[in-house]
Amino acid sequence: MAHLYVLPRFAVISGYEHQAFIPYTDLFATPSTINLGTAGDLEEMNHLGASGLQRGARAQVLQCTVTDITKTHITYTTTSDNGLTGTHQLQYSYMVFAAGSRLPRPLIRLPANKSDASQWLGGVQATVAKSTKIMVVGGGPLGIQFASDIKAAYPTKEVTLVVSRSRLLPSFDEKMHLLISTQMESLGVNVIYNDRVSDIDAFEQERAKHIGRMMSVTLRSGRVVDSDLQILAIGQRPNHELLSSVEPTLLSSENSLKVLPTLQLDHPDWSHVFAIGDVAQTGAVKVGYMALAQADIASSNIVELVQCGGRGSERNLKSYEPAKPEIKVTVGLTTMVSQRIGGDGNYEWSTSETPKDLHTAFMWSAYGADPTDMTL
Repeated sequence: MAHLYVLPRFAVISGYEHQAFIPYTDLFATPSTINLGTAGDLEEMNHLGASGLQRGARAQVLQCTVTDITKTHITYTTTSDNGLTGTHQLQYSYMVFAAGSRLPRPLIRLPANKSDASQWLGGVQATVAKSTKIMVVGGGPLGIQFASDIKAAYPTKEVTLVVSRSRLLPSFDEKMHLLISTQMESLGVNVIYNDRVSDIDAFEQERAKHIGRMMSVTLRSGRVVDSDLQILAIGQRPNHELLSSVEPTLLSSENSLKVLPTLQLDHPDWSHVFAIGDVAQTGAVKVGYMALAQADIASSNIVELVQCGGRGSERNLKSYEPAKPEIKVTVGLTTMVSQRIGGDGNYEWSTSETPKDLHTAFMWSAYGADPTDMTL
């Protein structure tokens, strides 16, 4: 399992690649003493590792590629250790569709196994190291992290961040912009506001012709940015195709799947399928803790439907209401800027230190994996 939050960081700095890929071995283990709803006690969590976990007996992980979904079953392919592939079908009564979204280049496609994926990240690191002028497009968390990580790791490189809005993170309070922009300025990142790449498709075509070579990009304002590495961080694209290709009316104008407040798909023939996370149009900001809350609602509603035979229980289903947006964003290799809700229900903002590995050991333990050897 790829730990998506650390991929941008580990695409820049070396020595941590293996930590980004967590084995599925004990995915359905549940912590017996740690509350993962909060930050928890990281030191205790790391100490417990897999030994402090209780294992579930009625769950199975299929490492496969789903190729087709109908109202009654999924079709998927598997690849054996000797490279042979097989096609299978799995019938289902209820489904949670949590296909997420595609990261922009250079993280758009990852190799299927840990060894190849780690080597691939090393290749991205080498590309970053060889570049002298880097242009990052996008003023969201991903763009901020890429631009600031590269500048912090390589202070002599020229890093330019192109932002289409008048400030960073427009979905969050302006205080976040002020704190982050101050950090970016201290690092020496050149931030261009209220400007954008006019034609992304043309930009991509030109970039393919200039790999490893200097390229001039003319922004909408007429300003020219020279760079020998370009990183698009203009937002993820929801992976809705497996369902929207079967039932096109499920696709919203926002390019995500329409859902009811119960997180069921908004279609009478697909009410036994729930969608959560980036792929669902819930009105929530696209951050991990929102998806976790949605998972709680969806799983609770499925249990209710199962217990009631799937009929006459809709009035007892829970509705999802997005919480007030919170976020943590790294700015540079050791600084975290946060917007959190305090005990009085009001927002609090802070700047704090964070380790370069972004607490990957905590995530390993949270998913039942032993963090004492993250090369596995």
